[in-house]
Amino acid sequence: MIEKDFKHYSELFSPMIKKIIDSNVKFYGFKETIRWCFVEEKDIHIFAACGNDNIVRVNLLAVIDSYSVGDIRQVEYFLLHEIRHIFQNIMINDFQSGKITAIDPELIQIWIDEKGKYQRAVDDNGNENLNYFKQDLEMDAYAFSLAVMKYKYGDVSNLFIPSSYGTEFNDIVNKWIEMFTNDNL
Repeated sequence: MIEKDFKHYSELFSPMIKKIIDSNVKFYGFKETIRWCFVEEKDIHIFAACGNDNIVRVNLLAVIDSYSVGDIRQVEYFLLHEIRHIFQNIMINDFQSGKITAIDPELIQIWIDEKGKYQRAVDDNGNENLNYFKQDLEMDAYAFSLAVMKYKYGDVSNLFIPSSYGTEFNDIVNKWIEMFTNDNL
């Protein structure tokens, strides 16, 4: 994409991304401001990514594509997924600093171990890596984001749910929805 076009589309879609992020604050479980920026990733199946710096990098090309087909909920779904990774990072940092956390320390230790040997979504040949989805970090982020979307919209049949997820995953999603309902979010 030409730099001029990137700037134009960034300005065009920034308010929408900000609105999505702001509209979901009540679900996040933390108060820190969500820092984000647009990036250009040619693979439009990659909507967003978040590293240890807790900055969500939103793929502008994926946003443009989703908007053009009228499916902006995909963007929201993956923003929620990456924001859950921020929550995980905060819990890991708090745990390692000796603070009391809202998450079971045993699960946090699993997250720490997984980060140490993190499995990427695709292998070196560009093929889907099923081990990526087996990580607790990822199952937690997918369950959280799907639960928020189901809670808000009901029908989420168009959203990507890893085919390897089964009963355990659905139980986690349903527990999240029950918690959102009980908290009147």
